[in-house]
Amino acid sequence: MGKEKWITVLESDWSEQGLEKKVGQKDSVGPPYTYRDLLIPSCKLFDVEIDHTFFNCEQGLEVLLKRFHSHPKRDFLCIGGHGGPTKIHTAGGDIPIWKLLKNTIKSQKNSRKHYGLLFASCDLAKYGKESKHLINESYFKWIAAYREASSYLSGLQTEITFWKCLLSDWHYYKIKKPKEPRGRSVSLKTIDDPIKSALATYLFQPNSIGLRFDVRCLNANENDMISSLEIFAYLAEEIQNKIKGIDVKKTSAEEAKKYKGFFDLIWNDQWDWWPSD
Repeated sequence: MGKEKWITVLESDWSEQGLEKKVGQKDSVGPPYTYRDLLIPSCKLFDVEIDHTFFNCEQGLEVLLKRFHSHPKRDFLCIGGHGGPTKIHTAGGDIPIWKLLKNTIKSQKNSRKHYGLLFASCDLAKYGKESKHLINESYFKWIAAYREASSYLSGLQTEITFWKCLLSDWHYYKIKKPKEPRGRSVSLKTIDDPIKSALATYLFQPNSIGLRFDVRCLNANENDMISSLEIFAYLAEEIQNKIKGIDVKKTSAEEAKKYKGFFDLIWNDQWDWWPSD
């Protein structure tokens, strides 16, 4: 067993309807379903632990963010809830999430750079400038989110797959073709590489492309922002005409071509996966 890995998950009430909503006789007091219930057992399959807490207003989330930023062993943050391009919706009102993140981090004298932030919410990757600011200011190495509305189950499958590729050292199994005697194990080496992990996620969960799941980070020289979705659009020339609405002008073709060998490898056949020995 290597270094213990944790994801801090801060989750809003998915059933939020405002403070004045009347609760029916058959309704639960809390949310009818939670992100936590499916994420925790799924991540245990690849030895990743979940540190989970609910929030239902801006002040509550602010307290939790401050705790996360000062925690010595929490590097990955996931914020879940109904969202829009600039907000997270809660029963206590809409939260201007980008503004809150920037202000909370600036107020923490002992805040440190974290590896990554994933939004399990709709539309928060629609405008790249917000994530670019947080990355450029060295608050996060990468930020993952959706450029479009995300469905609950497809989004959850996308996020679990991304975390699996990013945080676990798994072997990948290339499924045999009809004339081949057996499949073969291939190491894709996606661990700790958010762009490769996103490209592999597009393969294992094709719905993630339709949801416009996108990971943004700095390139290897740390002088320009790159996007996993834009890299995918460059490399998948045969289906590029079917992918509408992806601006491929921001990430350069030169940056995209650096991932061509990896892209050709994973998109050459069908795959399955299992844990390494």
